[in-house]
Amino acid sequence: MIIALDGPSGVGKSTLARALASRLQFSCLDTGALYRCVALSVLLAGVDEANEIDVSKLAQTATIRFAPQNKVFLNGADVTDDIRGARVERIVSVVAAYPRVRAALLEKQREIGSLGNYVVEGRDIGSTVFPNAECKFFLTASLEARTRRRLLQNQEKQRGSVDEQEVRNMLAKRDATDATREASPLVCPSDAVRIDTSDKTFEEVLTLILNHVYEACPALRDDVSNTLHSNEVVAAVQTHDPASVACKQAPKQVQAPKQVHASNPAQEPKSASATAMQAPAPASATSMQAPAPASATSKQTSTSSRFARWYERCWDLPMTSTAHERHINTVVATIILSVVYGIAKLLFRHRCAHIQRFRELYKHTGVCVVSNHTSFLDVVFVYLSLWPHAWARFLGRNTLFENKPFIFKWLLSHVGVIPVKRDSADMLAVKRASRALKHGEAVCIMPEGTRRGRGSKKPRIHGGAALIARMGKAPLLPLCVRDAERIKEKGSRVRFPRITTEFGNPILLSDFDFLPKDKRLEGATWYAMRDVFALQLRVSPDEVDMPALFPDDYDFTPVFREHPVAQRSVDDVINTIVTHKA
Repeated sequence: MIIALDGPSGVGKSTLARALASRLQFSCLDTGALYRCVALSVLLAGVDEANEIDVSKLAQTATIRFAPQNKVFLNGADVTDDIRGARVERIVSVVAAYPRVRAALLEKQREIGSLGNYVVEGRDIGSTVFPNAECKFFLTASLEARTRRRLLQNQEKQRGSVDEQEVRNMLAKRDATDATREASPLVCPSDAVRIDTSDKTFEEVLTLILNHVYEACPALRDDVSNTLHSNEVVAAVQTHDPASVACKQAPKQVQAPKQVHASNPAQEPKSASATAMQAPAPASATSMQAPAPASATSKQTSTSSRFARWYERCWDLPMTSTAHERHINTVVATIILSVVYGIAKLLFRHRCAHIQRFRELYKHTGVCVVSNHTSFLDVVFVYLSLWPHAWARFLGRNTLFENKPFIFKWLLSHVGVIPVKRDSADMLAVKRASRALKHGEAVCIMPEGTRRGRGSKKPRIHGGAALIARMGKAPLLPLCVRDAERIKEKGSRVRFPRITTEFGNPILLSDFDFLPKDKRLEGATWYAMRDVFALQLRVSPDEVDMPALFPDDYDFTPVFREHPVAQRSVDDVINTIVTHKA
């Protein structure tokens, strides 16, 4: 997941980005530090900043690395303080305006952002670098407020100008340069939330941003506390913004959030994020991500060998794509599924009903398929229901990749499995799956999470399917698997029953806007699962006893009885999607 913070210099982007990342347990990427490093390279090399070709060569060859304690290294030298000096400040906008320089750093930024949950701050993040970011914010402040903040910062850190008029003129000049440059000018994206920080406290701005993030992604509430911990916020600001006078005056242990209200939100931090670009960085630099996203734990711990990176790379590549894009070589999947398809036809006489519903949808959009889960072989029959019409992605528990032979993990990756950490809001897996939907792929999810009737855990409906579908701008499509549980019942021998899979009617998430915001995703997934069990039991959805199937989940039966959701045809859903895209 990407949270983009844009805005002119002095509005508090860097400080807020770090505190927000700490609060959400995301990593933080300070793109401004990259351009500052290039500007410093220009000064050190004695290159004329007006010569775009020479400057762009420096951008391409510069080795920029970030280390713990917010240290920034340029070509092996610590430049943490140097990139914030007045000399760099005067030319950084000129350097950052060159299209070749921006192109040299653009792909590196996107590559970093594609590997995890990031809060990214800069001047063209939401408009150019990450135009599909899930949350976008554009921060503004009056020139007077930004001048005061920059003066405080310069005085505290004893660098840069302390002349008020000079600082004001420098900020005004940079505003004009950023707004009028040809390449990626400073603009407010149409879908960004605009926030004026001039007369707001740090806590007010941070709380406002968090509320918007939680509204866009309710699952994040399950991964972090809903209370704004002052000690975390103060620690983040003190670590990254020593110029904040309020933080200096704050007590060492704050007991209530309101005691942090004086923190200045707009001080620019001392250095860039410790989780920004590490190119080329040593393998040990992977420990720089602090705090590391909980959802990325299994990925981080498995990057110790180049063999692991081979299959991990598959999680972020499209299964199929145009000839100009990288994609997974599906030869392996073709061989595996061809053999399995023949066995399923021979032993289980597998057939798929209403496959045309999926085929028609898949021609126009990505599809999020939700299915029941009663047997380990459900996964196989769901795959075979979509293949060869589509290459399906499947969300599988991360334990499938832990302590397993490399060949097993490699095969799973090449047939489209994305690991997900169960019983948590694994936003890294959510982002990968939603990106696949945006690529027009099919993503298969079993919202029950585990096989029904196996173990002591009561079945629950996890709302991740609706979240992924909404982020991927795709419909939900119910799919039931019948009689797979009869293949191997407890205490009996293996049987070979006839296995049937059947697609239901597609579901648009916009049909659930009448529900409260905190219940929409849960309600949509609940509704889709009711359709799945209606198909499995061959009854109407109203006849499915959902409280008996999921005794610990919220029962939406009275809600949908009072506000029935109309059954949509495939053509209706396709027309709605095409109209929306247009």
